[in-house]
Amino acid sequence: MSMHEIEDLVEDTVRLVLASERPAQDKRRLIFNLYRFQAWFDTGETTGRLQEALQALGYFEQESYETIPVLSLAATIMRDASQRGDRQLVHHWLAAVTRALADLDIGDERPQTFEAMLAAGDAAVIRQAARDQRVLRYSGRNAYMRLTPWRYHKDTLPELDAAEIERKHQIRYLTDLDADEAKIRADCEKARRTLADIENGPLSRIPALVGEMAGHAFLATERQRHYRHFVFAAGAPPSDPEGASFYLIVTHDQSVGFIRAQLAVQHGLLCRWQERGFGSRLEDMHFYANIAGYFPEQAFLQDRDLDSMGGWQYKIGQSESLLKKRLASLFRHWPHAEPFFDFHRKPLRALLQGNALDVLEKQRRELRLANGFFVNDIELMFAYACLGWEQGRQPAALLDRIRGRLDAVSDAYHLKKYWVEGVGKLATKPWFPPLDDTFAYKAQDPETSSRSG
Repeated sequence: MSMHEIEDLVEDTVRLVLASERPAQDKRRLIFNLYRFQAWFDTGETTGRLQEALQALGYFEQESYETIPVLSLAATIMRDASQRGDRQLVHHWLAAVTRALADLDIGDERPQTFEAMLAAGDAAVIRQAARDQRVLRYSGRNAYMRLTPWRYHKDTLPELDAAEIERKHQIRYLTDLDADEAKIRADCEKARRTLADIENGPLSRIPALVGEMAGHAFLATERQRHYRHFVFAAGAPPSDPEGASFYLIVTHDQSVGFIRAQLAVQHGLLCRWQERGFGSRLEDMHFYANIAGYFPEQAFLQDRDLDSMGGWQYKIGQSESLLKKRLASLFRHWPHAEPFFDFHRKPLRALLQGNALDVLEKQRRELRLANGFFVNDIELMFAYACLGWEQGRQPAALLDRIRGRLDAVSDAYHLKKYWVEGVGKLATKPWFPPLDDTFAYKAQDPETSSRSG
């Protein structure tokens, strides 16, 4: 779906440039970079809206112009708009440029550090124009863009690597207009020190400690928002190509100082239908279970290291000896999780072939809660469709059934695009989509009051 608000913003801005007193060549260059900025987003080609004025300017006589970095572009436009008293355009450009910084990969156009952004000078112009026009208090009747407030960025932008720290404080400088610049600088430096403490502190020893305590081979580290995930192989690869490969995922949540552990599995059968081998990324995993869900109540009563919330408290700055105690608690209770391994060691093909689709769908939620399984009915239908191909028949009825379900899936659901693509692939061969361990999809049908899945 096209982002019409960006298209409208660029159109309004081009009109501002056309009405300015700049030389024609400067106007053409600015307009070229405005449409270049627009193209970063999900937008269409809109020069036709102002075709006559652009032709009169000679805009189409040259294919390209010298580029202007995004912050310089925004600073130029916001300064001009502020001088004209155009509060809405200043507000909307702040919304657009911070959206680009937060959501898009704009490469070298984002300064590498907070200090580099300040030194360039454009950010100060943007901040001053936003302050002069009091954009944080703007709510015009004809407004078509929403400015994401700093409080939202504060909670959603991570601080788990150096680049993200710089980006977060760059966005804060532009959106937290009531904060003192010295305070933002100090908080940025504090976040850098915290990151250094993490990188050089006991958490960096988790791969070695888990290896020493349990013999699990370390595979990878992933960072997501406030989380650090350490991925381990929990056993040898299966001898059967369709068998299960097991994993342990130890996660530290920096925001609350908490460690939790998940068991994960990849089934060779599903990997084959996904046309890949076993992987070490979180997105490669098929099914998950929180290991603490297998611990008996007595374990929570007797083990002082084990928290009642199903994990282990550990904050940045605490000692390695405490971290060892927390991990030792995890592996003391490891045998309680054997049901997870028992369930997934059984061939997935046999489970699918031994039950009709509708029968297994009735059991699906219970199986998922007990040991990790398919999150929704569409995933299960894809599996049975793949089986149909392997049995020598095109699963036409299942394809129609999946299409019918897709009509009720919200376009905002993050896996829908894979399902839509997958239906096309399933028409010619076995193909299985990526899986999700957290969310069932939301139906769009207004007559359906319950959540599907």
